[in-house]
Amino acid sequence: MSNVFNRITKQYLKSVNTPDYPKLDWIINPAFIPDVDKKYIIVEGDDIREMTLEEKAVVDYVAPIPEPTLAEVKIKRQNEIKAETKAYILSIYPLEKQVSASLGIYPASYVTPMSSFIASCIEEENRCFDAVEAATTIAEIDAVIPVFPAVV
Repeated sequence: MSNVFNRITKQYLKSVNTPDYPKLDWIINPAFIPDVDKKYIIVEGDDIREMTLEEKAVVDYVAPIPEPTLAEVKIKRQNEIKAETKAYILSIYPLEKQVSASLGIYPASYVTPMSSFIASCIEEENRCFDAVEAATTIAEIDAVIPVFPAVV
């Protein structure tokens, strides 16, 4: 009976039937098994060692997530404003009512205020788009908040 260490998986087994573990894949009776996480173990031939601090740093390194560019932040904010505008309009005038109005089902007394309201919302959206486009910092972009008209 022997102890074995897998070269690839770094699995350590004690008191096994040695012929069941080919030397190509397993180190038989290793002299040393570091008491560290498997990711910090290096196998060199039949030798097993713990990684140096420098090697561990490479294994543990997580690439930083790059900050978005100003252009990317602008596009994201404009998409958010577009979604906010759409949601606000639909909360007041659902799509079914807008379609019915465009088909002439509703009288002008309903259609005219609805059209004016939607036009005002789109004007505000365009104002916000222009402000985002003119912004030179992320803080300026974040400060652009639509102020939609109230329903009359």
